[in-house]
Amino acid sequence: MESISMGELLEWKETRQFWCYPLLPHKSTMFLAAPPKMYKTILAMQFAYKLVAGGDFFGWDIGKRVDRLLYCEQEIGRPETRDRIARMHAHFKVDGISERVRFITRPKVRFSLDIGSKGFENLENEIRDYKPQVVFIDPFRKITSKDENSSTEMTKVFAAMTALQEQYDLTFVVVHHSGKPSDNRKQGTPDAMRGSSEIFGHGDTYGMLVKPSNSDVDIDINFEFRHAPHCDPLHLTFDQSVGVFREREKEKVVSNIDKFKDLTKGLKHGKI
Repeated sequence: MESISMGELLEWKETRQFWCYPLLPHKSTMFLAAPPKMYKTILAMQFAYKLVAGGDFFGWDIGKRVDRLLYCEQEIGRPETRDRIARMHAHFKVDGISERVRFITRPKVRFSLDIGSKGFENLENEIRDYKPQVVFIDPFRKITSKDENSSTEMTKVFAAMTALQEQYDLTFVVVHHSGKPSDNRKQGTPDAMRGSSEIFGHGDTYGMLVKPSNSDVDIDINFEFRHAPHCDPLHLTFDQSVGVFREREKEKVVSNIDKFKDLTKGLKHGKI
C-alpha cells in the first residue's frame, strides 16, 4: 500500500460498485437478522438466487449478476435446502444458473471463521478452489465457536472475515438472529441483533426483519446502510403456494376526513 496526496485523492475517479444497489456493495458485509421462525433463510436463498439470475430484487437493480456464489448452510441440512431451492427454481424458471451457485449443507466438519481451526481451513480451501464472488453464511452462530457476546472474540472473527475479503475479493451476506425485545434492543434496528456491538460495527448493510402484524407470513424489512442513502422499509409476504416472497399490497390509509365523508354520505342516504 502506498500513500497518495490529497490532490491525487481528489482526482481519483473510481466509484464504489454494487452487486445490488443499495443493498450489496462489492467487498462488503450484509447482515439479514430476525427472530426465529421468520423465513430468514428462505429470504436469503431468494436473494442469492436473484443475484445469480440477474434482473432485480424487489425493484432494486442487480447491475451485473454474480458468476459464482457460495451458500454455506450450516443448520437445516441438504434435503431441506434442496426442497426450498427446488421450489424457488420452479417458480422463477431462470435458465443457465445451476452451475453459478454451490451449496455447502451442514458438513461433517463445520466451516468456521475461527482462524487455526479445521473448519477455517476447509472454508478457505473452498473459497480458493471455487473462487466465489459472494459468500452467504447461514447462520452466523454456526460459523464460529466463539462467544458472540464477547467483543474481544468477535473482533477476532471479523478480522478473519476481513482477511478473506481482502485476499479473495469477497462479499459476505450473513444470516443472524436478533434478540428478545428489551430496553436495550429496539426491534427493527441493528441494535436488536444478538451478541456484541462488534457485530453492528462490522456490517455495511443491515436488513432487520420484523413482524408488522399477527400474520404468520407477513414481514417488513428495515434497512440501514453505510454506503447508500436511507430507503423505505420493504413490505413482503411469504407465498406458501410457491415458496417465495413477494411484495405485499399496500394497505389503503383512511384519513379522518375520509371517514367523516363516508359517515355523512351514509347519513345522507339514510343508511345510518
